[in-house]
Amino acid sequence: MSTILGMNERNLRYIRPHNLRGAIHLADDKIKTCKILGKAGLPTPKLYGILKKVRDIEEFDWSSLPDSFVIKPNMGLGGGGIVVMIKKIQDGLDKETGAKKEFSFFGIKELSKEENNNQSVLVLPTWEAADGTMWTVEDLKSHSYNIIDGNFSITEEPDTVIIQKRLIVHPTLRKYAYKGAPDVRVIVFNKVPVMAEMRLPTKYSQGKANLALGAIGVGIDLAQGVTTTAIIKKPRRRWIEKHPETGQDLSGLEIPFWDEILELSIKAQEISHLGFLGVDIVIDKDQGPMILELNARSGLEIQNANLTGLARRLERVEGLKIKSIKHGIRVAKELFGGEIEKKVEDMTGKEVLGIIEPIKIMDKEGELHKVLAKIDTGAGLTSIDSDLVKKLGFEDAINIFEKYTQTKKLMTKEEARKYDRELTEELKRKHKDIVDTAIIHSPHGTTWRLMIPFIFYISGIKVTTKASVTERKNLKYPVIIGRKDLKDFLVDPTKKKDRFSKF
Repeated sequence: MSTILGMNERNLRYIRPHNLRGAIHLADDKIKTCKILGKAGLPTPKLYGILKKVRDIEEFDWSSLPDSFVIKPNMGLGGGGIVVMIKKIQDGLDKETGAKKEFSFFGIKELSKEENNNQSVLVLPTWEAADGTMWTVEDLKSHSYNIIDGNFSITEEPDTVIIQKRLIVHPTLRKYAYKGAPDVRVIVFNKVPVMAEMRLPTKYSQGKANLALGAIGVGIDLAQGVTTTAIIKKPRRRWIEKHPETGQDLSGLEIPFWDEILELSIKAQEISHLGFLGVDIVIDKDQGPMILELNARSGLEIQNANLTGLARRLERVEGLKIKSIKHGIRVAKELFGGEIEKKVEDMTGKEVLGIIEPIKIMDKEGELHKVLAKIDTGAGLTSIDSDLVKKLGFEDAINIFEKYTQTKKLMTKEEARKYDRELTEELKRKHKDIVDTAIIHSPHGTTWRLMIPFIFYISGIKVTTKASVTERKNLKYPVIIGRKDLKDFLVDPTKKKDRFSKF
């Protein structure tokens, strides 16, 4: 069986037998979902208004809405019809000139002197949406008419308008999204979370966390709650490492409240009776994880964000007897934690390293010694502590280098550049273990650092290189592996440190 879950298999094998029609209707109806989840004590965003008829739209007190809120269709699909208001423009006044302005979805019009002085002109509050457009009360009403007419409905039938509290992004996640709120989607089957991703709004998605609109999908390691690989579909489909607007690295982010998110997801499945369920959760600044929506037909792009298929994962938990919520979380972490690392290694042929790795280093006699090394992609060269170098049998080389260079005065960069080749060749002749020198520039001048032949094993792979000798006795790790020696590896900052079991 293929590890990738296709739409037909999802529908026939998982949705049809495990999601009854009544449960699907519940998930499609956001108002019923909020009420049922709220009754069970599960956190959902506050409702400001539910508008079912044209009369409701006309009678609703629009000016009472807060600075930020969300307006959306009750039976919407794929983010259609959702508008996120992020700021209220009080009284329609220009803050600099004090002049009245009329704002609308189509632009901003400054009133003429006559219009400004006309007491009959009423300027109502205006809101700025996440995509930068301005919305007056009339714009909101017009959008609400479209929703009621069923323009965004999954059933193409008349719909209901929901006006809901806009959740404030948790500080940890604020810099990872463009204007809107990121959310976490968890796929749950048989009371076991089987896959998760974080969805990050972009400028292209107009601040919405919807992959079909151009948001970013970032895979999450279920065991640790840490982001792994990321994909974006628009304007073109590609895997990415940084957020296109914020510039933030997308891997290695620890999701706050991770265990609580997994627990909420399983509880939502128990309450909704949906056997195959996608749960969308937003982490609010003040209230923590809150359930935004339930999805009875959860999308399959999550597989690409995680670089692994759903089919095999679903098969592994089907039929298991899950005794409790804690049991379901434990099963998820044990079965699906760390799979992304193996997948990446299989795809690239490169071993995945953490920030701290145990290595074996070879001394001059050919014996191996275990030490912990720091993996530093910011360092160009590998460096090793001078005391450790002496223990490896290179003390003579150090003594000759120090004796010879002590007589050399500090130089400018220009002087050092001219003299470097001559010095290096002279030192090589002095001792066979002096294989090169590294120039070190500082505000005080330029000096040289000894470089020795260096052989080490990391993750079972032999690396033959040259390392610069430096003073590291007051630092935690005696060896730093620089990027020159990391060409055959990938670096994952979330990888666990304790890996001596590999030796």
